[in-house]
Amino acid sequence: MGDTLKVSWEWDTSRTGGVAVWLSVNGGEDWTIITPASVPSHAAGSIIGTFAWPIQPTLGGLSTVSTMCKVRAWEYTLNELVDESDAMFSIGASTVGARPGARVQPHELAIARTGNGGLALTVGLPGSHEIAVHTLDGTSVVLRSAPGPSTHVLEPGRLPAGAYVVRVRAAGRTLERCLTVGSR
Repeated sequence: MGDTLKVSWEWDTSRTGGVAVWLSVNGGEDWTIITPASVPSHAAGSIIGTFAWPIQPTLGGLSTVSTMCKVRAWEYTLNELVDESDAMFSIGASTVGARPGARVQPHELAIARTGNGGLALTVGLPGSHEIAVHTLDGTSVVLRSAPGPSTHVLEPGRLPAGAYVVRVRAAGRTLERCLTVGSR
């Protein structure tokens, strides 16, 4: 969230129409258009077309946060597929601070690997806080409270491989960070 998704496709130069770019957050079962209208199929003298989309938290009323994202380019006038993602990709949750667009500072919430393969979640905010780790579908997998500042150590293997949102509530603020745990 907050980044730009750069979509590119290879174009058959015999085609002349425009392209609509679509996003799926469920592995290609359902699609929602992300281009405002048809975009040029390719740059002059090239067979490569591109579109840059500032990633939004929702699209058509649905959350874009998913580990099962795909994009496709669809020829607008002939109504046929031009290209589709070779593999699924993830869109993670945004980083939220005290005001819209604010970034979480490293001293407020830091995530680091420990020497034994675990994770250390350090909350640098004063006062009591609640820290929660959720899967992208909202399932809570860790929930702890403590006075701040403090460090919460998650033992190795506590979180299976996947994408998570770390959320801290303290001093009237909510901080969020994305966390990706790789497979061993």
